Amino acid sequence: MNDLRDRDAVLPASVAGSTAERLQRSGRETGERDRLADASRIEIVSDRRRWYAPEFRARVVIASYESRRPIREVAAQYGIHPSLVFRWRREAR
Repeated sequence: MNDLRDRDAVLPASVAGSTAERLQRSGRETGERDRLADASRIEIVSDRRRWYAPEFRARVVIASYESRRPIREVAAQYGIHPSLVFRWRREAR
């Protein structure tokens, strides 16, 4: 907040007020914070959940039981989250 006041002292009063207000509204005070905020921002690509065919689910569940590998490796092989494998195994019982 102090660097906003320092910039306001250099800018004409009409421009300084509007610039400071815009920066405060957008939550931007320093360039470092902007870069951190952009790096930690999560983009939601779709508002729907991904749907998997029953055949695919069955194939993953069978592979998880037949394989001697950990569930997380089986899930990575099929490009899904390990919790889905556990859920599908529970539903298959």
